[in-house]
Amino acid sequence: KTFEIHFNYSLMNAVMKIIKEHDLNNYDHQFELSCSLKLDIRIDQVQKVLDQYKLIKGCKIDPVIPGGA
Repeated sequence: KTFEIHFNYSLMNAVMKIIKEHDLNNYDHQFELSCSLKLDIRIDQVQKVLDQYKLIKGCKIDPVIPGGA
């Protein structure tokens, strides 16, 4: 499943640590003061990864709807 994550630049290390820990494919990066990127998460990892990102205050993660705007 594909998700888009939004976070402040100051959270970059915490966000990237989870990506590296789960070997997630990430793309469509925008690294500025306010950052975003898209992640592909395997179905069997979704809940664990979402739970980890929910622990990071100021980090928002939403599913990407295919064909959506």
